Amino acid sequence: MVKADLIIKNISELLTLDETINADPDLGIIYDGAIASYRGTIVFIGDVKELAGSVDKDEECMVVDANGSVVMPGFVDAHTHLIFDGDRSDELPMKLKGMSYKSIADSGGGIRKTVIHTRKAPLNKLINIGKERLDAMEMAGVTSTEIKTGYGLTTKSELKLIDAADTVRKNFLKNIEITFLGAHAVPSDIRKEDYIDVMKKEMIPEISKKKNVKFIDVFCEEGFFNYDESKEILEYGKKYNMIPKIHADEFSDGNGALLAAQVKAVSADHLLKSSGHGLEEMKKAGVIPVLLPGTILTTFIEVKPNIDLMRTLKMDIAISSDYNPNCTIINPWLLMWLSVYRLKLTLEEAIKGMTINSAKAIAMDKKVGSLKVGKKANLIITDVNSHIHLFSDITATHTKNVIISRI
Repeated sequence: MVKADLIIKNISELLTLDETINADPDLGIIYDGAIASYRGTIVFIGDVKELAGSVDKDEECMVVDANGSVVMPGFVDAHTHLIFDGDRSDELPMKLKGMSYKSIADSGGGIRKTVIHTRKAPLNKLINIGKERLDAMEMAGVTSTEIKTGYGLTTKSELKLIDAADTVRKNFLKNIEITFLGAHAVPSDIRKEDYIDVMKKEMIPEISKKKNVKFIDVFCEEGFFNYDESKEILEYGKKYNMIPKIHADEFSDGNGALLAAQVKAVSADHLLKSSGHGLEEMKKAGVIPVLLPGTILTTFIEVKPNIDLMRTLKMDIAISSDYNPNCTIINPWLLMWLSVYRLKLTLEEAIKGMTINSAKAIAMDKKVGSLKVGKKANLIITDVNSHIHLFSDITATHTKNVIISRI
């Protein structure tokens, strides 16, 4: 018998995402299931008939009736630029006129515009901004996420963004990983080669001292950082125990996917123009492909990632929001809907993409992303009785209750 302080029963479909459950290798569905946890950790998962003989209720145990609903892992958002100040709504008319992402940036918009506002913002304002956006994510069912820097582009401002993200992590949501993205763009007042030197000689060493940044990322794209520059930055970050991630091949094939494999990145994100060879090398190196359907929508990109090849290679496709001033979609249900109706992922691929595969993309899959004994009890009680109904209404947010382990 195991002790429990939370029991959820009367579950029509318990989507465990546990591939060892032979009855359903895709979603690991347990029908008429139950789940129990103790102090935020799952202690029982299985058929409701086995519950009474397996679990000993704690004196203050809460028993939740799911009322015949689907219960599933909490969503994991593996790619966000969540903390920034300012607004770029004025760029929409430019995009509608056919201006490219780079053209908007060259005209004074884009990343550099957000940098100006974010540098001016005091730390407390950025903390509050982060909390408000995390609250919205939690309400929709996101229980773990990643937060990138990249809107400071000076040592002082990047450290301020890290402090804001770390404060949010400590005070509001424990399940956060922080990524240093100094190589998001080149500030307007410095040459690129000099800025890369600043990142190597100042930013990375200073940031590494804080011990709270797990990843280093780079925007490997024409007009930003090329293959060689990106490799130089990522390899230098590895010397300071930062794990590489990469924005790869969004607008052009800059060999970003290939680079991700070469530096053994945990993930490569976007991948709209990646070569077949690059994807094959990613698979060999165990790099997780992260697709960002919201950005494809808001940037008016017609090209789609090579899903067929990813399937052939049996890659673990992840889906994330890329929340940023250019794509303010924070709703994971909409992201899954877009991945099915726009990218033509299967229902199972979409669910795995927003849970276990996204957890793999931020190296959190040992703790979250699926429901197994010993993992965190981060889960969603939905308002439907079958996972098929999760995709029937683009306007719906199917989250009825969210349970998050904050330990």
